[in-house]
Amino acid sequence: MKKQADGHRKDIQFEVGERVFLKLGPYRQKTVANRRNEKLTPRYFGLYEVLEKIGAVAYRLKLPSAATIHPVFNFSQLRRAIGDYTVNPELPVTLTEDLEVVLEPLELMGVREKEDETNEVLIQWKNLPDYEATWEPYERTK
Repeated sequence: MKKQADGHRKDIQFEVGERVFLKLGPYRQKTVANRRNEKLTPRYFGLYEVLEKIGAVAYRLKLPSAATIHPVFNFSQLRRAIGDYTVNPELPVTLTEDLEVVLEPLELMGVREKEDETNEVLIQWKNLPDYEATWEPYERTK
């Protein structure tokens, strides 16, 4: 049984100076969990340099000075960067220590009435582009 379970596991090690992507969990804030385009949001961020190995499974990364999260991550949150990458999705500005994205409403862009006569408002979120605006139930915005 152990042999079967270990069959899909890999021994992943990163060297100091190697470039890696950082995997962050999906948005955990309940009001934006049902977005239409959540499947299209980036799963990995960065190209960040490994500064040091801490213990058997943890690595310290060189994060931007504006990052507000702890720079030590488990190897399971990292993915080796192979080749040259020019596109660099940045860390979300509103990322907390628990790797949760906290969003603040910037403005209400519209109102619509659904078939069941409940109202929804279109909210533009602070620090996000216009296409990330979401329809939220009016009751949650009070």
